[in-house]
Amino acid sequence: MDWRFPITVERMVLAGRYAHLGWLRLPGPVDLAHVATVLRQLGLTDLAKRQIGQLSGGQQQRALLARALVQEADLLLLDEPLSAVDSTSRTIIAEVLNDLARRGKTALVATHHVDRLTEEYDTVSVLHDGLINCVQPLPTVEERLQTPRIPQPLAGLTP
Repeated sequence: MDWRFPITVERMVLAGRYAHLGWLRLPGPVDLAHVATVLRQLGLTDLAKRQIGQLSGGQQQRALLARALVQEADLLLLDEPLSAVDSTSRTIIAEVLNDLARRGKTALVATHHVDRLTEEYDTVSVLHDGLINCVQPLPTVEERLQTPRIPQPLAGLTP
């Protein structure tokens, strides 16, 4: 992504809808409403008309996630979505990922931060030397919301 490109947050997110539009079709009211909903969900409404280059790192991460979400895919592949972001962005992104799980969507997330796995994800697959050497289900989103948890280290997560 070239963050110097002269495009607004709203237009960048709207680009995610082109998978539904096809060639040479303009976005309609449904597309614009969907973009507005996702921008609101990710706390970006006030930044919608801002140039993407004026965003902080956490805001950039949320804008990229918004562009992915407006595609309405059942599977999202995310690389370190909670890394190097401010606490506000981290909270918002984690809430969005939990909402996706509640709605039956799948987010496959790559991360190196094993200290927060039990708080942020429902299943862990550990890759070591290109092979999956551990798959461990974690408490569901609902279980985590109902039961306060003291984070515990997971068995088998170190190679």
